[in-house]
Amino acid sequence: MSGLTAALTAAITTTGVGAVIAARSWPSPGPGRHRTPRAAERLAARLDPTTIRTEAE
Repeated sequence: MSGLTAALTAAITTTGVGAVIAARSWPSPGPGRHRTPRAAERLAARLDPTTIRTEAE
């Protein structure tokens, strides 16, 4: 096995293990708890897209 192949294999393995550790430690909502939309998402849903100005205008 070449050094490059070994390095790539180690990098991919490390990334995979890190992803699993992060996923297992991520807090999950308990039963009966539902996530509410964030305030910015609620505000964006209320805005009329035709009134939003961009910097290009």
